[in-house]
Amino acid sequence: MRRLLATPAIEWTLKLLLAAAVLWAVWVQAFRGKDLDQLWAAFVSHLSWQQLPFLLGCLQLMPVNWLLETAKWYQLVRPFMPIGRRQALGAVLAGVSVSIFTPNRIGEYAGRILMVEPEYNLRAVIATLIGSFAQNIVLLIGGLAGGLWFALHFLDTPRYLAEATFTLSLLFLALLLLAYFHIDLVRPLARRLPWPQRVRGWLRQLNVLERYDTPTLARALAIAALRYLVFSSQYVLMVWFYGIEVGYLAALASVATVFLLQMGVPLPPLVARGSIALFVWGYHTDNHLGILAASYSVFVLNLALPALAGLALILRANIL
Repeated sequence: MRRLLATPAIEWTLKLLLAAAVLWAVWVQAFRGKDLDQLWAAFVSHLSWQQLPFLLGCLQLMPVNWLLETAKWYQLVRPFMPIGRRQALGAVLAGVSVSIFTPNRIGEYAGRILMVEPEYNLRAVIATLIGSFAQNIVLLIGGLAGGLWFALHFLDTPRYLAEATFTLSLLFLALLLLAYFHIDLVRPLARRLPWPQRVRGWLRQLNVLERYDTPTLARALAIAALRYLVFSSQYVLMVWFYGIEVGYLAALASVATVFLLQMGVPLPPLVARGSIALFVWGYHTDNHLGILAASYSVFVLNLALPALAGLALILRANIL
């Protein structure tokens, strides 16, 4: 299909439409309806030699975050697709770019396949799904641990309820890990269902699941865990930059709680970050502007800027 549409006029039309959508989404999510004067004033007021290391630390971790995501995806596409690390990074950034204007960041899959050869499209999507599965497992592990700590310290949760939640969480996570490390069973299970003939043709692409051995999946999960620690630390550093005094472990638990609640709330990213962050961090401070500024800053650094970088790569690449 991509080859049938591969004319310069159609390709540049698609690129311009993508550029318009990305720029519109960045403007809407980062600027429209925001108290930019107050946020900027909060940022400038904390630009001191004492606070600057927190900001610089967060900035330095931004490329680390996306390089780790690239390494995770590279591990998962390498078994079936010849790809270099630079091309993998371009695909990841393109995915960020397209995801920023789509619900639940589903455009991440479309963005990544723009940067790979057409014959690998479906398998690249499968690899992205497995990578997302690994990242969500880590988010749940961190979120449940942090959420339980937060509930015990701030919500007066009865001990028996916390213990029951902890036990059920362990069972649930064990099932998820079992499914993750036996992901190859998806193919025989899917083939038993009464799919239309066209879909059965696509199911042959699931053969790629048989190439994922335990070491490969374990490496992807380990990279996902390291990436979780990196972007959680970025959030903590921005909280400290805006003068919110909280210890590192308590801050990590609060960040984990924010991420966990965010996973289950169907709100736009910044709306969810803002309202949930105010609820969670409100137990540590009444500096509401600092809380919102920290969430906003993390969004700009980790999504808006990489999305613009991904857009630049899309405009330079041959996407058809």
